[in-house]
Amino acid sequence: MLIYTWVLYTFIDRGVEENVSLPLYIATVAPAVLFVLFSIPYCVRLRYQKPAFALLLLLILTAGCSLARADFSTLISVGSLSAMLIAMRHSKVSVGPGLINSLFLLSIVTCATMHAFGMGRYGILPGQADDEIPWRVSLFAFNVTSSWMFALIVIGLNYFHNRRLVSKTVFISAALYFLIFSASRTGLIILVLWIAFLASTQVILLRERRFYKLFIPCAVAAFVIALNAEGVLLLLTDSSNPIVNEVLFKSTEGAGSAEQAKTSIQRTMLWSSHAQIFMENPWIGRGTFQLENVVPFEESGTATGSESFLTGLFARIGVLAVLFVYFIYLLAGDAAREKDRLSFCFAIFFAVSSLAYGSYIVPYDFVFLALFGAMNYSRRASRPLRVSAR
Repeated sequence: MLIYTWVLYTFIDRGVEENVSLPLYIATVAPAVLFVLFSIPYCVRLRYQKPAFALLLLLILTAGCSLARADFSTLISVGSLSAMLIAMRHSKVSVGPGLINSLFLLSIVTCATMHAFGMGRYGILPGQADDEIPWRVSLFAFNVTSSWMFALIVIGLNYFHNRRLVSKTVFISAALYFLIFSASRTGLIILVLWIAFLASTQVILLRERRFYKLFIPCAVAAFVIALNAEGVLLLLTDSSNPIVNEVLFKSTEGAGSAEQAKTSIQRTMLWSSHAQIFMENPWIGRGTFQLENVVPFEESGTATGSESFLTGLFARIGVLAVLFVYFIYLLAGDAAREKDRLSFCFAIFFAVSSLAYGSYIVPYDFVFLALFGAMNYSRRASRPLRVSAR
């Protein structure tokens, strides 16, 4: 299924998904549905893991509210996501550095070949992108966000679980190249948060303690502050470095004022729009909605509203979304208790990216499957070997 979704990512332009035919949609979703169905025997058990139990409760309550107002779209999207996460958690299906590295190399070769034949928007070298930031590079010809996300997964798996020094160094260096030249603020912030976490483990022993329980909430708060630091942005508005301006403001000229610097980051406006919708009915949310029909484009800064999964979930199902936040909190708690540094890093990745992006948090997405498959691999690899007394 991972290879199948990689093929879809590589050869299908996700930017025109609204025009995708019904047969192609079914072909995209069907493997995820089959996987969930085949995983049912693993999920029907009395000993339920806490993260999975939180998702099961979210699924049941969301189903009740959605059926009550005939909102089948929310039922399907939230239900399928919860079911896939439960299935992956209990079936313990995993993906290791071997397959991930192979797909990483295939991505580089395929993207370079497609660009040579004039296909897609992005290449693997600066200056090849048909984008407002021409020096962007990507692992996928049609999408750059999935590229830096995949690069982070490659970095994490190789750093913690590739025992061959040369191979480890090569893959991490190549992935860092694609991360840095993706011009993604979010990706770079996540990498900095990883470094901060790993530095903390050298001072404070990683285990289930208050410091690490609070680390991810603080990391998310740091991410929000980083995108709203008007004072820092104001100091940088006169930067003459075009690369700095491109990364921060998506413009080689930079931003002309603190207000312009703030409006250059439209995601904060989207969070505000979702907050307005949430406050209209905080208990069960608004259900399925089109953002442009609820909040004027000038206020939201975007027409789709899909860029922030977490705030959009609160707007959609109300306070029930707290269960999804609790799920992320439990993921981090389990990682700390098992002293699994990679799973904790991936929990940071998922928490921050869920606040910034939404299109990849679906049960049939390549990055989504790779992320949680790699997390399962790390959980298995990090579990201490038990020796029988016999």
